[in-house]
Amino acid sequence: MTPMRAPLRASRRKSCISSYHGETFLNDTCKEVVRALPAGDPLLANVEVLLQSTGVLAGEFGLVEAYTRKKDEMAGWLTDPDAHVQAFAESFVRLLDRPNRRRATAR
Repeated sequence: MTPMRAPLRASRRKSCISSYHGETFLNDTCKEVVRALPAGDPLLANVEVLLQSTGVLAGEFGLVEAYTRKKDEMAGWLTDPDAHVQAFAESFVRLLDRPNRRRATAR
């Protein structure tokens, strides 16, 4: 069993995830968290927030450009052999595509 699959205490699970703000170097770690958690686990919502976070945006189309990059980053997730990872990625891309989406914030 890999360390990522080891159970995290509930009190530490959210603080682990909410310490970051969408940096791309965390994508593989997030994918392993998604892979390790059962569908419907509340921590998956925190992973969505982390992946959706963009940091500072600039320009009229800053959010559109940031979400386009986020969708591009999901390409590998959509072809992952793990069906749970694929389902999470499909749901996440739909979230980014919502015309009236509200940005989730981890702060």
